[in-house]
Amino acid sequence: MNDELFKLIGIVILVGFFIYIVVKSLRLHTSIMEGLVNPDSAKNDSPALGQNLASGAQPYADEINKAYTRMKDNFHFETYRTNYENAIIQMDDYASALMLQKVMSLDKNSLTEDNLMDTITKINALGEGKKNLNTVMKYIDSV
Repeated sequence: MNDELFKLIGIVILVGFFIYIVVKSLRLHTSIMEGLVNPDSAKNDSPALGQNLASGAQPYADEINKAYTRMKDNFHFETYRTNYENAIIQMDDYASALMLQKVMSLDKNSLTEDNLMDTITKINALGEGKKNLNTVMKYIDSV
């Protein structure tokens, strides 16, 4: 009696799980098919994106300009310019310290080409980051 009850419970659980998987896959299949069949029904955040390239360029540029203006207004450059500059200077110093740390962390006993290339790649990425920080600083100075 006990074994039959456990078998019955196991079968019910397996059937329930199987039904769950089938229903879940049908929903996924339906959403994928609807997306493939009806591409025009998707809502665009920008009406300019639905136009062809030539006629939609100016409205698209206008929307980008509006988004940039909203973002620039949120930065409050007049009030926080010094804070932004200090943060960039500190980030530049931190990146320099990380570069030095990467150089000094090379283990001379297990120095291989792969270890060296990995370290150089990380140092180059930090160097590019420092250049980008200079670009950001110039932008803040120009605003």
